Amino acid sequence: MNLRSPTELNFGAANMAAEWARWSRDWQYYAAARELAAKPMAVQLGTFFNCAGVSAQEIATHFEWQEADGLPALLAEFEAYCNPRRNVILERFTFNTRQQRPDESVTSFLAALRSLAATCEFHDVDDMIRDRLVIGVRDQGTQRALLRQSKLTLQEAINIAISEEASTRDQQSMAGARSEEPQQNTNDVCAVSQPVAPPSSVTVSAQCRFCARVHVMRRTQCPAWGKTCNVCGGQNHFSGGIACPRRRPAGTSGAALGAAGGARAPRQRQFGSGDGRRRPPDGSGPRVAAVQTPEDEDPYIVGAVFETETDEAAISYRR
Repeated sequence: MNLRSPTELNFGAANMAAEWARWSRDWQYYAAARELAAKPMAVQLGTFFNCAGVSAQEIATHFEWQEADGLPALLAEFEAYCNPRRNVILERFTFNTRQQRPDESVTSFLAALRSLAATCEFHDVDDMIRDRLVIGVRDQGTQRALLRQSKLTLQEAINIAISEEASTRDQQSMAGARSEEPQQNTNDVCAVSQPVAPPSSVTVSAQCRFCARVHVMRRTQCPAWGKTCNVCGGQNHFSGGIACPRRRPAGTSGAALGAAGGARAPRQRQFGSGDGRRRPPDGSGPRVAAVQTPEDEDPYIVGAVFETETDEAAISYRR
């Protein structure tokens, strides 16, 4: 039978009493599994020194002990060597400041508390371990569950702490499984559920009759829309636009315009079907107003009129 042997006894440990308590417990289990009690004393001693290590062999040479005294006497010598003077106050301080470490399970934390309590000489060991378990546990949910119990025993505290730890671990596993599920793309859903508005049919720039500038024939693109004309006081056009009834011709000063009584207003007529009037050359688009300037009686479309709520416009052309 292949058994794990105890690790070497660490004589450089900060708390030698706790180190000996740990090692001797491990040794007792190993000796029982190997059935050393039924074997010759030489085998028992050889196995002990092999497990305890070279340092233990060197220290044993200073004991008042002979091989004929046997293994129990050797264990007593090491017990006295590792516990020469026990400071109970220090042992209890170490116990009372012990906290559950990160990634340390409740069972491991409980085992550490039991080991520390063994050297504290408590009158009621179970109560002290129970209190330290409630105070030192890391998870606040577990601590609240323990504090809700008015009459809490050590065994009840152990059961609650282990149960809460298992519940938290299961909850984290479920949350991790949900996060790995493929998520539906909300952009795709919006693209399917929301109809896309058709693009505007007017995307060509032309000279506007309201602001006399070149831009896309849409109301929102006209800088004159919503403004007041400085010449005639009208709305939604500038003084240089054809839409102004007192439009200032190019090269005419304000004084000359005032003396002449203002320029003759352009005339407008509608293009419709069946009345000899015209639509744009391609036959499509809304009806628009053709503007005749005083200088040119021949109809000359110099701009487009915003006549529909959808802000559609016809592009200028000349017949």
